Amino acid sequence: FFLIATNLIVYFFKLYSDSNNLTIISLLLTIIFLSIYFILSILSNTFIRLRVIFLPFFLILLFFFLVSNSFYNSNNIELELFNNKLLIIHILSSLLSYSILTISLVTSLSVFVQDRILKNQTYNKYFSSLLPSIYEGELLTIRFLILTLILLVISLISGYFFYVEEYKDINYFFNEKSLLSLFSTIIILFLLVLRFFYGLTNKTSFKIILLCYFVINFSYFGIKLLN
Repeated sequence: FFLIATNLIVYFFKLYSDSNNLTIISLLLTIIFLSIYFILSILSNTFIRLRVIFLPFFLILLFFFLVSNSFYNSNNIELELFNNKLLIIHILSSLLSYSILTISLVTSLSVFVQDRILKNQTYNKYFSSLLPSIYEGELLTIRFLILTLILLVISLISGYFFYVEEYKDINYFFNEKSLLSLFSTIIILFLLVLRFFYGLTNKTSFKIILLCYFVINFSYFGIKLLN
């Protein structure tokens, strides 16, 4: 809650001062990510137990904020980002899908670690007690993946209609970010179908989710940083 409050203060300060879109989006994403984790921790003790795994992902978001704040300074904050309803839906669904995918990756990682502990017969009571059971972790992973898929579809649809409305040309929609988001959507759908009909090992599921996470990171931040 302290981190959420701190980021909100920084967010509103940056919103009305010299800043840039990437910094604003990074802060907004951090607030959404922390808020979702905070709510889930209230609803379920499982997510409190996962706090050790959540920490590195928070540090990744902090890194993106620091980098964007250092190298992308602007004198004109583009508040018009939030003036279009379709764009608002697109931005929020994109940030929510990123946050939910991150949570899915965290739960998948916990399953992968528990599975390795059992296979290697290196059971550690203290360490294992920090993580949910394999069954609980798998159930949460699938549920959050389904939610991620829904949000990514909403993001792509709203993004498509925004570009058509704003630029009157469908070609503007097919940029690097949209194509990478579409790739992640297809991969997640493929993973869910395979897991439902044929079954997948925990290791394979984790690798695919990790791939989607890196692709989404690159589409949201990597392209902007390279540009």
